[in-house]
Amino acid sequence: MIKHALMGFAISLGCFLPPLIHFVTAPIGPLIGGWFAGSKHRAEPEQALVIGALMGLFMVLPVGAVLALDKLVPSLNSWVDSDILTIIGIMVLVYTTVLGSVGAMVGGYMASRDEASHDVPVSE
Repeated sequence: MIKHALMGFAISLGCFLPPLIHFVTAPIGPLIGGWFAGSKHRAEPEQALVIGALMGLFMVLPVGAVLALDKLVPSLNSWVDSDILTIIGIMVLVYTTVLGSVGAMVGGYMASRDEASHDVPVSE
């Protein structure tokens, strides 16, 4: 499960990379990453919540790096207060957790539904 959550986290960060379309892909990145993780893991709803929580936990690294950089080199950030940046960081963690969980639930549901439709016996 950790491997799939890490994969979903990497996909959600990867959604920031494409120039110009990252305005669309970045906000839904955790949903996309959660969907891939949930479908690969064939996650049940409880497992999907854990996948989303792990994705949020992994997001602590980049958010913490940004906050640490803000504390160490305050001259880089003159346009927003450090307290507001901390609140935005917490919101990013919650956002990633919620959207990652929802995406994993949808992905797990779709994978299990697809698997169930292939297991239907053929009548002769």
